[in-house]
Amino acid sequence: MSQRQLSLWGPVAVVAGAIALLSHVPSPSTPAGTPDWLLHALEYGLLGFVLARACAGGLSRGRLGLGPLGLTLVLGTLYGVSDEWHQSWVPGRDASARDVLADMVGSGLGLGLAAGVAAALHSRGSITTEKLQQPAGGEDLPAARRRKI
Repeated sequence: MSQRQLSLWGPVAVVAGAIALLSHVPSPSTPAGTPDWLLHALEYGLLGFVLARACAGGLSRGRLGLGPLGLTLVLGTLYGVSDEWHQSWVPGRDASARDVLADMVGSGLGLGLAAGVAAALHSRGSITTEKLQQPAGGEDLPAARRRKI
């Protein structure tokens, strides 16, 4: 595995591992008043973000295409299904379709955040490039080059 692949997929492994560890805790206590679906959405939102980043090959490359978007949602949802199946074997835990739905929504929200960050990085990079090419005094680049000749 190359350094680049590790930097992209390492965070996915860490987040997925953390979710698996949390799912293995029998009868977990949640912060008072925090709905279970919100916790699912938050942890899978993080998974969706790092999955989208990995599937796209990084966020600084520009907008996310349909392939990485779809793959992120499918992988996040499948991991949610496998997580619920895992929980069905843990004492004090149960599997539910509602939790899978919260996992899928969370993955989608993380994916949306990643797409927004990628678009912002892409537009910021374009503006920076244009400003670097813009000569002083507001002249267009060809006129500035002709003037220097």
